[in-house]
Amino acid sequence: MASSSEFPGRSLGGRLAIDVLPDDFYRKKLSDVSKSRKPSPIWDLFSIESQPGIVSMLAGKPNPATFPFNHISLGIKASPSPSLSTGADDQTELTLRDEDLTTALQYNFTSGIPELVRWVHGLMEEVHLGGATAGEEGSSWRVSLGHGSQDLLYKAFCALLNPGDTIIVEGPTYPTVIPVLDALRCNYAVIDSDEDGISASNLETVLSSWGSHPSSVGKPFPKVLYTVPFGSNPAGITTTLPRRLEILHLARKYDLIVMEDDPYYFLYYGDGPRPTSYFALDRAPRTDLLSSDGGAAEGVEETGEIERNGRGTEVDTRPGRVLRMDSFSKIVSAGFRLGWVTGPNIFVQAIERHSASTVVQPSSLTQMVVLKLLQAWGRKGFFTHTQHAAAFYRERRDLMAQALDKHFVNVRYTLPSSAEEGPSRKPIAEWIVPDASMFFWVKLYLPTETHLDITTFVRNTAVPNGILVLPGSAAFPEERRTGCVRLSFSLLSDEEMEEGVKRLANAVMSLLPQEKRASVDRSVTRIDEEGPQDVEVCENGEKIRDSGVCITEVPIEEDTEDLVVYPRVGEEPTAKPLPLPPSSFSNHSSESSTTVYAVKTASLASKRASAPGDQSSKRVFPNESSVAFPSSPRAPSDDRDQVDDSVAPTRRFTMRLRRASSTIGLKLKSLTRTPSTVRLTEGALKIRASVAGLRERARGRGPTSGEVL
Repeated sequence: MASSSEFPGRSLGGRLAIDVLPDDFYRKKLSDVSKSRKPSPIWDLFSIESQPGIVSMLAGKPNPATFPFNHISLGIKASPSPSLSTGADDQTELTLRDEDLTTALQYNFTSGIPELVRWVHGLMEEVHLGGATAGEEGSSWRVSLGHGSQDLLYKAFCALLNPGDTIIVEGPTYPTVIPVLDALRCNYAVIDSDEDGISASNLETVLSSWGSHPSSVGKPFPKVLYTVPFGSNPAGITTTLPRRLEILHLARKYDLIVMEDDPYYFLYYGDGPRPTSYFALDRAPRTDLLSSDGGAAEGVEETGEIERNGRGTEVDTRPGRVLRMDSFSKIVSAGFRLGWVTGPNIFVQAIERHSASTVVQPSSLTQMVVLKLLQAWGRKGFFTHTQHAAAFYRERRDLMAQALDKHFVNVRYTLPSSAEEGPSRKPIAEWIVPDASMFFWVKLYLPTETHLDITTFVRNTAVPNGILVLPGSAAFPEERRTGCVRLSFSLLSDEEMEEGVKRLANAVMSLLPQEKRASVDRSVTRIDEEGPQDVEVCENGEKIRDSGVCITEVPIEEDTEDLVVYPRVGEEPTAKPLPLPPSSFSNHSSESSTTVYAVKTASLASKRASAPGDQSSKRVFPNESSVAFPSSPRAPSDDRDQVDDSVAPTRRFTMRLRRASSTIGLKLKSLTRTPSTVRLTEGALKIRASVAGLRERARGRGPTSGEVL
């Protein structure tokens, strides 16, 4: 993994003066709304207040004497050391008082507190531009802070795009930008990504044949290319350096603005060198982009200022067409909502004018806390901290990769036939191991006979199996049919990661016919305060933990796949109950105190051990004492609308209720009676009862008045 000091900008050497695009170029690129925005009559004059000798009566700032704070203190980690280990005492206290406190509680500049802006500007110079900008500062590019990169991204889109304009996005792309671009009524050109990033060859094909290419008919020529180059969300792909050079060349050739959304830049944990950013490549002298043999790197051509592209249009190919977004959310605090934009002055100014008319400025308090933290650490400490964060996510990445390898067959590297042979049959999927960010992009090979789209699978199959993932269709603006899902590994414990991937595998296998999934481990693991507790699997069935008894699995009929259970009266569940997807079935109760929990029972096995001639069948449940039930020699009548008070439905109902409750972390008292009315319809088993009724049952006063609908 690249160390925190190995930033590409530092290896580019001393900077040479470069001739960048003029301001008029950028003004022509602004949207109509952005062109019409005028400077704020107050905030545009704000900077004059700081000039010596000025008595300001400009702004309606509240007097700090009226603020109810004397100081604000936060405990922060001490300056990070190269070692990943830190002691309990490795911390210090950050206190805001006097002038710092006044600044933190007062209005400030739309672009951010000047001292923090300078700190971030210096960071951008060191990381991306080798520490010097050859006199560009203040005229060619600058930095501005905002309410997180998401807010800055929205305002950048507004600054550059008119309704009906076309934007190029990766396929898949960051799901959250799609509603923003839809609201702006933009057209899309989706260019699929491969393992090296957004496809340059496909991009060239689409752009060179615009108007005749099927994806471009009736759409204006694109103005902006939006990309997430490090650990792209959701695909987890980091665009390689050769591919970046190709894309940048095409952007210059076809007059595109590159919007580089890079919140995971500092969370790169790949084995190879960190690829240089688009912002750095765009402003690097041509001599910095030479390949190892002394020739121009692939995708870079020595050209003059004006070039005629494949469409016969003259384009100014000088540097300066990258607008970059960064964020403190992934490396300092997501809740602080603090990010920054780096790019051409005209574009940054347009974003600031938008902010001045909406949020005015990023939070002064957040900025002061971050500023004091960065000053306490220093630039070196900041780099060390980001290295530690990257190492943390690399470890989580490795654990997720191990879990996927355990429960799925990756057909990217293995022939599909290997997933269909032998007793260790596993579901088929495909994924690339990421080298940045927090996500795996996994293509699930769902059984074709199900005809399920991925969103339906997540809602109706994955969620009832206790696992929630992001459907891949959310990452395509055209709502493309895909089998992909995004798995986030940032917050999960080791046990949760293993259990979550297993549940996802079980959800896929549950779609197969019973005979094709008989050998799959479908045991259920509870995750609660006592840690994970597995049910062992025998060769021909399941082994009851601590009992030493192997039993065969009792198939669960398709018409009883869904079960609703209740928590024990007066006791909170030890695991968060699973909400029922709205598309399954709804519960209707006249009792306001009724609480409903749902669990998919297709992957649940009953636990049964009986001896011939016994008068009872004993079933043992995890973390529960043994419970005896009356035995019955035969199943209930096939007439499922018939009310049956025999013991057989009692046993089946009780078994499913108890087993399901254990699955979702609930502890129920022994229930040996069914509700007074039992009826199976619409392929689902449901129960409705009041809390008062459950109390009566717990006291042994008889069955609850409820019904299975």
